[in-house]
Amino acid sequence: MKAYGRSKLGNVLYTRLLAQKLAGTGVTVNSLHPRAVATNIWSGAPGWAQPLLWVIGKFLFISAEEGGQRIVQLVTSPELSGVTGQYFENGKIVDPAPLARDEALARRLWQESERLTGLGGGVSTSARDAGKARRIDGLLRTAGGDEGKDKIGLPKRGPGREDKISP
Repeated sequence: MKAYGRSKLGNVLYTRLLAQKLAGTGVTVNSLHPRAVATNIWSGAPGWAQPLLWVIGKFLFISAEEGGQRIVQLVTSPELSGVTGQYFENGKIVDPAPLARDEALARRLWQESERLTGLGGGVSTSARDAGKARRIDGLLRTAGGDEGKDKIGLPKRGPGREDKISP
């Protein structure tokens, strides 16, 4: 689930920067959190947590169809036709977590993605380089905090935590 959380952070960072790059073109991009959706993503949870997730899911999770409807509503709603670079929860614009608003981190993610894919001004590297995913993942990890959770709300690891943003 930690990798999933970092991938969602990357989506929000990328979307916000992409909106800036597309300003004035008429193309809009937004991100959303549809809520917890009852899909098989939860099957990767530890066995002891499965019964608990099943009970919680019966009351709190939305169906995959409802989650999909939220995406369709965001894309097709005439009221939102000019809205770009925003983060939506429950059909409303909300501020994402502070780390997801870090413009310097968004630029670093963009630049590293360009470099690793060879699609930007950087030097292309081999697609077989297993270190690519680790470097992108390192960009999305937080420097930690003192509240027991990192800046995107995921539990911290133990004392040997290596969640440092790569230089």
